[in-house]
Amino acid sequence: MRPRLAEELRRVEDEYEPLVAALRATLDAAREECRTLAKRNRRLERELRRRDGDAVSAERNRRLEDVARNRRLDEARGDAARRHDESRGAAAELERRLAAADAAARADLAAARAAGDAVRADLAAARAAGDRAAEALARCRGDLDAERGRTAALTRDLAAARAAAGAATAATAATAATAGRSAHPLRDRTYAFLCPSRCGAEEPRAVRARASDGALHIDASRGAPCPLTLLAGPRPHTYYLRSEAPPRAYVTVREGGDGALLLDASADAALDALAFELAPCAAPGGAPTHPLGGRTFKLLNVYDAGAGPENAFVGRAADGGRLRAAYHEGDAMPLTLLPVEGRPHEYVLRGGAPAAYVSFADDGGWLHARYERRRDAMSVRLHLRTSNNAGTCRGDQFLLSNEFKPSKYAGKWISFSSNGNWLRCTYDRESDAMSVMLFPA
Repeated sequence: MRPRLAEELRRVEDEYEPLVAALRATLDAAREECRTLAKRNRRLERELRRRDGDAVSAERNRRLEDVARNRRLDEARGDAARRHDESRGAAAELERRLAAADAAARADLAAARAAGDAVRADLAAARAAGDRAAEALARCRGDLDAERGRTAALTRDLAAARAAAGAATAATAATAATAGRSAHPLRDRTYAFLCPSRCGAEEPRAVRARASDGALHIDASRGAPCPLTLLAGPRPHTYYLRSEAPPRAYVTVREGGDGALLLDASADAALDALAFELAPCAAPGGAPTHPLGGRTFKLLNVYDAGAGPENAFVGRAADGGRLRAAYHEGDAMPLTLLPVEGRPHEYVLRGGAPAAYVSFADDGGWLHARYERRRDAMSVRLHLRTSNNAGTCRGDQFLLSNEFKPSKYAGKWISFSSNGNWLRCTYDRESDAMSVMLFPA
């Protein structure tokens, strides 16, 4: 506002500066002329007094000239007075305008001061709002940092969940791959079929294929038996038999001349072959008591704790020989099932390198594969089931119970801990028992 007032004052001064200068010059000229006339009058008076003795006519003429001159002087004085009055009016007008401009400037200055006060008030309010905004921003930054921390934790949890999902997917794929092996544990294996000596010969007879027509027959000749490969059949535990002796063909059935059904290796494809189901040989007087005796397996834990089957193999830790269900198949420990005589479906487990028997520790029932003598080993009973605890894994599988007596853990189920998946025989309920599938090692 002040610069505008100063600019207005300069504009007014510039407008009236020439007029004032002209008036002052005119006034100075009039004054100078008056002084000159006064000097001249004084000289004339002196001259008149000096020439007092001149002729009357000359005096008269001079006086007339003086009168005329005085008249001109009076006119000049009047003109100077008139110009002086005009200059005074102009000066008064200039003073009035200056006063009006000063009043306007003062009003503008007052308004500017009021506006400045309002601006200061607004600035103070803005500063207060800025302080509040800074406090809110600090709180928001704190909340943002906390949210970033939570986001980072969620990101880590998501990465862990994705890794777990990937592991679960891989384990599911492994389970799907191994499920086929569990349904056909003997597939792609080649055997020579022997008939025990109870068939009437001193030595076991072998199944052979006749070269002429591929018919299978049993004899006691010393020739090589017919090697038969077991191929996966259409249902679990069913197999197609393929003769590896020339001519290489699948085993099928045909009707003999007397109406009897004969087996021969003459089918060109599995579609024309006969599927066989292999069942354990019954012991004298009833069903087999130890159908898995002497065989070596890897144990796959398929218990479902709510997130799908565990799909982890049982292995032995390097420190102390403790057993845990937390390994891939390549790191699993093969376990040989040794029958316990007189106690059906009970076995002693032996595995590891060097070989050691499996038993439990008295402090907590934790399972170890570290015992050197068989009499120190625990006896384990296998309970056949067709699915796991949640029904999410189908197929032949077993629950394991401790049958070592006397012991405070006798009759307890074997399962794994939630912290580390370590095996122990301390569980009272069957629903807590670990379901395992057996894979030939």
